[in-house]
Parts: sequence; C-alpha cells; structure tokens
Amino acid sequence: LPIYSNAYTANTSSIVFALTGAAALALTRGRDTAAGVALGAAAAFKAFPALCVVYLLWRRSWRTAIVAMATGAMLTLVLLPVLGWPAYMDTVRAWLAHADPAAWPQWSQNQSVAMLVRRWLPASTESLVLAGWMATTLGFLAFATRSTKAPDLAIVCVIAVLLTPIAWNHYFLLLVPAVLYASAAPG
Repeated sequence: LPIYSNAYTANTSSIVFALTGAAALALTRGRDTAAGVALGAAAAFKAFPALCVVYLLWRRSWRTAIVAMATGAMLTLVLLPVLGWPAYMDTVRAWLAHADPAAWPQWSQNQSVAMLVRRWLPASTESLVLAGWMATTLGFLAFATRSTKAPDLAIVCVIAVLLTPIAWNHYFLLLVPAVLYASAAPG
C-alpha cells in the first residue's frame, strides 16, 4: 500500500499528494492564492510538482504561479539560517548531484519512463526515445488541457510522475486525482 510505504519510509509523497489536491481544490473554487501556497509547499517537498507551476505559467495563471514560486522559494530557504551558508550549500550540491542522470538508481523499483527506456533500449537510442516521449507528452498536455485548471492539474501530475527520472511506487499516489477525474467524467 502506498500510504503504508510512505509512513514506513518516512517519505513525503502523501504530503505532496495532499498539498497538490488542496491546490486543485482551491483552483476549482477560484482561490488562486491558496492554490499557489499549497502548490509551492508541495514543490518544496519534491521537485517534480514544480512542473505544475510551469503549466500554470503556460496557462497564464500568473497569481497562482507567482505565489507558488514565492512559497516554494521561502520554504526551500527556511533552513538557511539554521544550517548556515556552508552547510546549506553542501545540501544544495548534494541534491544537485542526485539530479545527474548517472546518479539515477537503476533498480527495478525505479519505475520512471527514463529507467524503462534505459533498461530496455541500447544507450545509443536512449536520448532519441526520451526526446520523443517528451514531445509526445507535451503534445498530449497541449491537447488535453482545454478545460478547467483543476482537472488539468491532475493531468500535469501524471506527466510529472512519468517524466521524473526516479519514480518509486509511492510517487504514484499523485495519479489518484487524474484517475478520480477520469472516472467521474461523463460518458
């Protein structure tokens, strides 16, 4: 169970899920500032919800995007006074080292599209396939996001989970809003 896995490993994915859901709910109610705060907090926990901010900028939801960026930045910098500059920069460097594709775990538990491609295809085709996947995903996003912002946010979360270079099973909690939206859609 993903919730058990999150609790057992002290993972923040369920918190990110709740914050992203709160952002979607706030968007449906026209509460752009609250949506931005929730989304910024989610992005401070895990980097990939920041893709939702990029989406909001694309949709010209300026207030929500700016509040999300400001909230994410403030929450990211909150440890600076506690740790001090050298330790804080060591933490940032360690995080950036994990962003290097060579550092991505290739274990079978990593269920990202990038690792799927890396496991199944020769290295010479990896970049081409991933570029195609990204183009297809962005095309789908442009086609699918013609409705209200909250269902769109669910679609962006699906894309964020699929595009992240490391996708553990508990990340798939972020697919729940899209599944609920799809199951509630008429027809």
